Amino acid sequence: MSFMGGLLSGNAPLQGRASLDMTVHTLDYRLAAEFWGLRDPRLAFLVYAVVAVAGHAEKGQPPLLALGEAKWNEVMSITHLERLIRVRNLVAGLEKYDTTRTRLVCFSGAGFTPSLSAAAADGKVDLIGLNDLYAANG
Repeated sequence: MSFMGGLLSGNAPLQGRASLDMTVHTLDYRLAAEFWGLRDPRLAFLVYAVVAVAGHAEKGQPPLLALGEAKWNEVMSITHLERLIRVRNLVAGLEKYDTTRTRLVCFSGAGFTPSLSAAAADGKVDLIGLNDLYAANG
């Protein structure tokens, strides 16, 4: 099943909500810096381009479930994975989230290089392309 199909099917929490007209505004790098507790503007600029999914914890640090980056007209490469690894390590150092099981994800409308595909085959990153997002059954 496709990525979006899986998200919107069965007992998925978003089922039935896809018709809502919801606007999600992006954060600029200053808000990202405030959210992550960063003082370095260059690092904040790197982090603000990252998609993050945090979970909930009754006690202790909440889990950082996923970190990702999305590109529409750019073939994603191992450089994108290296940036996500760097961000995950920086977030781990903040001791605000549990990053021990954080999944790294690259979303691309233009595809992925062979080296990034090889990293995905080794389980280092999840790759989500257009077919994954929009296929009816996959």
